[in-house]
Amino acid sequence: MKKILVSIAAVAMIAAFANAGEVTEFSDTFTGADGTIVAPGAMWGYTNIGMEINNWNTYPRPSAQDLYCISNNQLYLYVGPTVSNQPTYNKVQAAIIPGSYADPDWITFTNGQIEMSMDVMADAANAGNMWGFSKETKPILNSVNNPTDNGGGNYHYRFHIQVDPNDLNVADVTVQGQYTTSFNIAVGDDMALPVSLKLTVDASGALNIYTNGLLIVATNGLIPPGDYQTVYPFIWDGMFNGAGGINTEAYLMLDNYNVKWTPEPGAFALLLLALPLLRKLG
Repeated sequence: MKKILVSIAAVAMIAAFANAGEVTEFSDTFTGADGTIVAPGAMWGYTNIGMEINNWNTYPRPSAQDLYCISNNQLYLYVGPTVSNQPTYNKVQAAIIPGSYADPDWITFTNGQIEMSMDVMADAANAGNMWGFSKETKPILNSVNNPTDNGGGNYHYRFHIQVDPNDLNVADVTVQGQYTTSFNIAVGDDMALPVSLKLTVDASGALNIYTNGLLIVATNGLIPPGDYQTVYPFIWDGMFNGAGGINTEAYLMLDNYNVKWTPEPGAFALLLLALPLLRKLG
């Protein structure tokens, strides 16, 4: 596994190898020829999580036909197809992981903040659905390596991007997470796409949520900082069919996915002061 440990004592050394204070970062702008497979690929791993039916158990899905590829220099996310199982519903699900499933990228931070951002560009869904929605995509910052739905119930923050039946380029967005209980913060219903999403978590535990660069939520203490110092980013992707075997067809397009650590402002100021000395010592 790739582990990056960041502390105030090491910041001056790290500055010699970093630009603009961004000492840990995973970023993808999904640039390339249409149809290029992103996951599994050089930067992203992929796992077929399986199919869940209404007894909440997950079953193998050997015939997965998921597609995570470049389209118009964006990431096209499609998980499916769903399989009829009347009269119950079923949900198919997969995950893509920075690095790989066996060897994921992860970040440890004891100061500064972690930031996750992306642009939700477009989506579409037909009439197939369960509980009123067809597709859900969840970019997650999990506290352990468990790239399953809702982080396997481990401490985490996530964007929940929901595509409702017959949607076209609108989405319902919330920020959700898990500590001793789950929590849910409304961001917007039927948000017109494209929209830029960002959340930040600092070392004190404070959470900030932004849309299109505007701060819309600021709150404290959802997860105590001592319990959330390691972050495993991944994107969970799922799609439903409804009772009676109504098959769903739905997709989502993302761009400019980024997860990064940045130092606290005071530490960054110290870095700027230290750079002349580092250059002289070099």
